[in-house]
Amino acid sequence: MRVGIIGTGFIADVHAAALRAAGQDIVAICGNEEAVLASFSKKWSIAKTYTDYRDIPLEILDAVHICTPPNTHYAIAKYFLEKNLCLEKNVCLEKNLCLEKNLCLEKNPEPEKNLDLEKNQELGKNRILEKHIDIGKNLEKKLGKNKGKLAIICEKPLCLNIEEGKELLELVKQSETPFGVCFHNRFYPAIRKMRELLQSGELGRPILLYGAYEQEFHIPPVPYSWRFDVKDGNHLRAVSEIGSHVLDLTHFLLEKPVITLQAAFQNRNHVLFKDQAGMLWDKEDAGKLPVPIENEDTAVLNMQLQGGCRVALALSEVSHGKKNRIFLNLICEKGRLGWDNDRADLLSFSSEKGSSKELSLGMQTGYKDCFREMFSDFYNALAEGRTSVMATPSEALQNEELCEAFYRSAKAEKEFIFSDALEQEKAKPDSLEEADLKEEVENFGKEKCEKKKRKDFLIQHYSMELLEGEHTFFSECYHSPNRNTEGKLLASTMYGLYCKEPKSYSDFHKLSHEEIWTFLEGDPFTLYLLYEDGSVDTVTLGSDLASGQLLQYTVPVGVMQAGCLKPGGEYALYSCTVVPAFDWQCFTMVSTEEIMQKYGEKQEIKDFYKRFI
Repeated sequence: MRVGIIGTGFIADVHAAALRAAGQDIVAICGNEEAVLASFSKKWSIAKTYTDYRDIPLEILDAVHICTPPNTHYAIAKYFLEKNLCLEKNVCLEKNLCLEKNLCLEKNPEPEKNLDLEKNQELGKNRILEKHIDIGKNLEKKLGKNKGKLAIICEKPLCLNIEEGKELLELVKQSETPFGVCFHNRFYPAIRKMRELLQSGELGRPILLYGAYEQEFHIPPVPYSWRFDVKDGNHLRAVSEIGSHVLDLTHFLLEKPVITLQAAFQNRNHVLFKDQAGMLWDKEDAGKLPVPIENEDTAVLNMQLQGGCRVALALSEVSHGKKNRIFLNLICEKGRLGWDNDRADLLSFSSEKGSSKELSLGMQTGYKDCFREMFSDFYNALAEGRTSVMATPSEALQNEELCEAFYRSAKAEKEFIFSDALEQEKAKPDSLEEADLKEEVENFGKEKCEKKKRKDFLIQHYSMELLEGEHTFFSECYHSPNRNTEGKLLASTMYGLYCKEPKSYSDFHKLSHEEIWTFLEGDPFTLYLLYEDGSVDTVTLGSDLASGQLLQYTVPVGVMQAGCLKPGGEYALYSCTVVPAFDWQCFTMVSTEEIMQKYGEKQEIKDFYKRFI
């Protein structure tokens, strides 16, 4: 096959090596940086180079590989699919023209004999019915079903917009284009063997699939790239980049639709700093500009599949020491399977209690070997008229929909029914709570980012540390130089910070001194107050005075107290003034057991421990 590659980055290089190993002919390369393009073409001895994919003559290609950033996939794939659709229409037209010519010959093969006109017309009508199917079949055989059509292989994800994905899928169907999407992990021999064992029924019903995908790819220093660009459509990162691969393996192995799902995201830092060379760093220095990190470094994904199997997946692009590690463990009714791509040739297998063995699947298969196997399967399937194991556009679109549903679950902090997740976002809210939720999701990229930047600034500006035991960020800011008659300093003040990420709060404790809490900025927070008579009270500090929030509150001596952000908040900056001044002799932690024994039936206490303990 004569193949053109669009893109000159890392993954394009992987495609080129795999295509050559699979015996395919790379005849054209397209890239938008001329120096890189020249280097790529020289490395792989590709004669024809282009800076615009639309300039590539279609007649020199049998297939095209799209190896560009995800935000370009839609436009490029659409261009070639529409060319194939035009070809499909032209083939139909050619069939009709040939049919008409043949019918004219049948109607009057010997015009010199001047057959009676009426008889000739009847003869033509009859032969239309007799010859139409045969002529069409002969032309189809002559041209071939995919004659002149470009096969398309696209890197995942198919695109970044679900509606665009649906449009591409419809074009694939209309044009009957051979189209594969690069979920290469399907082509590890051990994964194929896992699927074979599951399909055989030998291990019975799948009960639990759990695993992880870890990389250190985005630990600073790291180059700034499209991967961090939320404005250009990359509102997901760990989920769409690496999570999509394990989601595809889940689908490939278990072949069951997702019923419910839930996700939680966590970031290592919400702001990094870009230098003039385009590198991102953890710390701010002269000449570096802050860059908000609005898509996720890590994620935890949970699913329930049709049939009852549970799936739990952990994702991280900031795992030190893990270049590219995937592991999967599958617990079934009658056995267990385990696979780790650190030893990709081995499949852990157990079908009896107390025993385990490793199945060796030949020589160690690596990342690039999977691409060779994937492309070989795709092009061999075309030649043999069979279906490739490669992921289809339909499967890729469902994968994209699943990623989007996880995004919405994480932002809403709730579980979704998969079939309802995407529609729920479009539905008109029927309550103020749902309206607030929708507004929060829509404004996440702007308002939340600003709050996270402010929170990180405060921690750095005040050199805050996490207070042992109490779990809140703090920084001492004032100690009175004067002492009372007992020799104690008159007062002390500290700044404190509650934040959603990293999670910080005040666990239950009590002071033998008065403590004056003052709200300074951010989101409202709640103080939980426990009295010796068994009663419980809550006080909310914040800026919304009209709703009953307070700017200041004094906790009496000996009252047990805890504090945390109200749900939905990002951070709260406050100060605590202790009179006389704070010292460790005045501070006592209160155990969870003691709290639960006396106050455990109170709903406020249940809510607090449900969120934090």
